[in-house]
Amino acid sequence: MPVPITYIRSSLANGWELCANQNFMIYFLGWKNHTGKAACKGTIFHKVMEGLAHIKVAQQEKRKLVTDEVFGELDTEKFDINLMTEMSFDYYKNQPKKVLEKKDLNEIKGWVEKALAHKNGLMNPLNCEIVCPEIAFDIEIPYDWARFDYEVQGQSVQGQLCIKGTSDLLIKVSDTMWEIRDWKTGQRKDFKTGEIKDLEYFQTKDFQLRLYHYAITKMFPELEELLVSIYYVNSGGVFTVSFGKDAIEETEQLLKQHFETIKNTELPGLLSYTNKHFICKYCCSFSQEKSNGQSWCQFIHEKIKQKGVKEVVDKYKKETHQLTEYKQPGAIE
Repeated sequence: MPVPITYIRSSLANGWELCANQNFMIYFLGWKNHTGKAACKGTIFHKVMEGLAHIKVAQQEKRKLVTDEVFGELDTEKFDINLMTEMSFDYYKNQPKKVLEKKDLNEIKGWVEKALAHKNGLMNPLNCEIVCPEIAFDIEIPYDWARFDYEVQGQSVQGQLCIKGTSDLLIKVSDTMWEIRDWKTGQRKDFKTGEIKDLEYFQTKDFQLRLYHYAITKMFPELEELLVSIYYVNSGGVFTVSFGKDAIEETEQLLKQHFETIKNTELPGLLSYTNKHFICKYCCSFSQEKSNGQSWCQFIHEKIKQKGVKEVVDKYKKETHQLTEYKQPGAIE
């Protein structure tokens, strides 16, 4: 049986190229990978920026209050950004393998302050005309090549490939131009190749930006122009891309390539079989020992080698895990 892929999101496509075995365990077995500290701090930062974007939407709509699961009830005229950061920190701080500390909170507060001040507030959500914060998409790909038909744990799984994801922010620049914005608090680096990402990289190689552009274009076909900006708060600032007229067709070809590559993988590769890569050590809980010196990722890798994808999925996929299910960024399980 092929790998039972039903949807593509940017983290799956990019992650498969980095460590296919880890992503097989996450997306096709439904196993939970406990995040590292850096990713958790990024989530805390993102939640603050999302909260500010919701406040701005309420101000645009002349609403006095905003209710949020993390921040509770926010007064859109009297809100404390430092307090919001602390509340976000308290909500997420226990999620990584190593619990966050006071120094991490202070660092995140510095990121928020830096982001809001960047280029005189250019990237501050409170200074934008917002279309939608955290805009989620779930779009079916209607082509014959995107059809799938699997049998998983005795059940038929059929349908069309979808793309799923959530972009951080969608703003209106003018009546004819909108802009997607995405925040990054980590390194501006391709972790597979070591390449530093520059404007040319984002224009030609970055799958996430292409996917977001494709999704929003499909959701709002009347748009005349759509920009995509990625803001590396701690690593280089803002990079803005305007994809050409051929971008939609090119992105569909990339989607086809990712779909067929993942689906036809017989043995998902490991970033490091010995688990010595820094990503294995600090960003992947599957590298922890299962028994007799063998890690969980080694265990699954060897089982696939011995039994094949179908038997491993049928035996080790969590019963509650739905292959078509997408979890929002920052969701706590």
